[in-house]
Amino acid sequence: MVVILRSAPLMLLGVHPVWVFFFYALDLIYQFFIHTETVGKFPKWVEYVFDTPSNHRAHHGTNNDYIDQNYGGMLIIFDRWFGTYVEEDAVNNPVTYGAVGETSTDNVFGLIFSVFYRMWQRFFRAKGLKNKLKVLFSPPSAV
Repeated sequence: MVVILRSAPLMLLGVHPVWVFFFYALDLIYQFFIHTETVGKFPKWVEYVFDTPSNHRAHHGTNNDYIDQNYGGMLIIFDRWFGTYVEEDAVNNPVTYGAVGETSTDNVFGLIFSVFYRMWQRFFRAKGLKNKLKVLFSPPSAV
């Protein structure tokens, strides 16, 4: 259902559904590829333009240097242009995965829902509408 809702605008613009779902499948394959630790660095020109496993690992880090960086799903060049790019430093600053303020767990439900549970706790504790909206829409480091 989510796939159809996300793809509907393209189909309403006249793109054939077969092409929409074909490229959606390619994107999912690419997303699977960049979420690995078994691949190191690629040549510099590839690392400059495309989101690679190295670039994407930094995106998932809770280290201060990596928070709110490397948003690109397929292309990383826009992060470079807009100042949200940081290079992974696996030697001096290895990536610590997780969510800011969360304890690490191997429980799948804990991984998925604990972040939202704590966000809603902070939301209901916050005083005033401005602070409540800040909990929902500001980066984790600003709350």
